[in-house]
Amino acid sequence: MASSTPVVEKPQSRSPYSLDKAQTLRAVQALKSHVERASKTEEKKPSLLEEDEESTGKEVPIWLVMTAKKHISDTKKLKPGKIPVPHSLWQGASQRICIITADPPASNTKVYKELVKSPLFPADLAKQIVKVVSMGKIKSKFRAFEGRRQLLAEHDMFLADERIVHMLPTVLGSTFYRSTTKRPVPVCLTGKETWGKKDEKKDPLKPKPKRTKEEGGPPTIGAPADVGAAIQKALDSTLVHLSQSPTTSVRVGWASWPAEHLVANVDTVVEGLTSRFIPKGWHNVRAIHIKTPDSAALPIWLTEELWTDEDQVLDTVPKPVEPRSKKRKSDPDAPMSNRIKGQKLADAKRAVEKAEKKRRISEQIDRECEEAKKEADEETVYGQKAKMLGDIKKILEMPGTTPVEAEPAETTPAKGRKAKKQAKRAKEMAGGDSGKKRTA
Repeated sequence: MASSTPVVEKPQSRSPYSLDKAQTLRAVQALKSHVERASKTEEKKPSLLEEDEESTGKEVPIWLVMTAKKHISDTKKLKPGKIPVPHSLWQGASQRICIITADPPASNTKVYKELVKSPLFPADLAKQIVKVVSMGKIKSKFRAFEGRRQLLAEHDMFLADERIVHMLPTVLGSTFYRSTTKRPVPVCLTGKETWGKKDEKKDPLKPKPKRTKEEGGPPTIGAPADVGAAIQKALDSTLVHLSQSPTTSVRVGWASWPAEHLVANVDTVVEGLTSRFIPKGWHNVRAIHIKTPDSAALPIWLTEELWTDEDQVLDTVPKPVEPRSKKRKSDPDAPMSNRIKGQKLADAKRAVEKAEKKRRISEQIDRECEEAKKEADEETVYGQKAKMLGDIKKILEMPGTTPVEAEPAETTPAKGRKAKKQAKRAKEMAGGDSGKKRTA
C-alpha cells in the first residue's frame, strides 16, 4: 500500500508588508452582513437624478481604498490602468457592452461591425456586444445631453479604441466622466496584425502622409481573434483611476459574491497596486480599507511607519535650539507675516510724517501772510508821514522864510484820522509864522 503524503499549506508570509487573509476575510464578512441587513430593513426609493449602477441598487460594489504616504500621481490620468483579477467583475452573458471606435476608413464604413460579426471573433463575447458606434456618430447623433444620458443608461460597460480614448472626455462630457463607474475602458483594436489590409513594407525615412476627410479614419484594424483577446482581457481586469491625491479606490467585486472570491480579488489588487502603481511600493502605503458606497471603511492593513525615507525622521535626542536674533521687518528672510506687518507700519509712519509736513508748511504760509499784511500797513502810514514832512520842507525852503523848529515826532506812527489832524496842524503852524515875519 502506497503511503500518502500529507498536503501542507504554504505558510503565510510574516512580513509586515503583506496582507493578513484572516483580517481581510473578517472585514469582507462584516460588509456582507451589513449589506444584507440594510437590504432587509431599508427600501431605497428610486431617484430621477441617479444615473449610475451604484445608485440603482441592482448590485452593491465592494471597493478597496488604498491610502499612500505621498501623492500617487502628479497628474490626473483619464486613461485608467488595468489589473487582472482571478474573478471577473463582468461575468454572465447578460452584460450589454458598447464599443466606441475610431472613424472607419471611407472604403468600408462597416468594417468594425463586420469585425465583431466575423466567425473568428469569440462567439460568447460577440453576444454581449450590442452596439458599435464610431467617434463621428458620437459627435453627431449623441451631441445632445439627453442622447448621451440615454446611451449611458442602455449599456453596462463601454469599451473605447485606445487611439481615441484621450478625446472622449470632451465629446462625452460629465455624463460619462462624473464618476468612474462607466468610464470607457481603453482596448486595442489594431491587434498584432492587420485584418482586411495587405502587408506593405514601409520606408522608415519616408514621412507618414496625412489622411484627408475623403479617406476617412485609420485603415489599421486588428484581426478578429486578437481584438477578441484584447476585449476579454479588459473584461477580466479591474480598473485603476489615478488622480493628484494620496488615495485611490479600486472596485474588487460585488456584495453578492462569496467571501472567498472577494478575498482573492483583494489580495490580487493590492499586489498589483503596490508593484505597478504606488511609488516605492509597500513603503509608501499608509493604510488599506474596504467599503461599500454606503458603509464605513473597514481597515485590513495599517502601517507602523508614517514616513517613507529615513531623512524624514527626527533624532530621538532633541538638538539645543539656538537663540534667534530678531530680524528686521524689512529683511527678505523674515517670515511673510512680519514683513507684511512691518510694511504696513512703515506706510502709516510715512503718512503721519507727510501730514505733519503739510501742517508745518500751512502754518508758515499763514505766518508770512500776516507779516506781509502788517508790513504793508506800516509802509502806508510811514509813506503818508514822509509825504507830509516833504511838503513842510518845501514850504520852509521857500525864499523869505525862516526855518522853524518842528515839534518832535511821536515815536509811534500815527494812523488814520490822527495822522490827518497832525498834518493839518503842521501846515497851519508853518503858514502863520511866515506871515508874521513878512509883515514885520
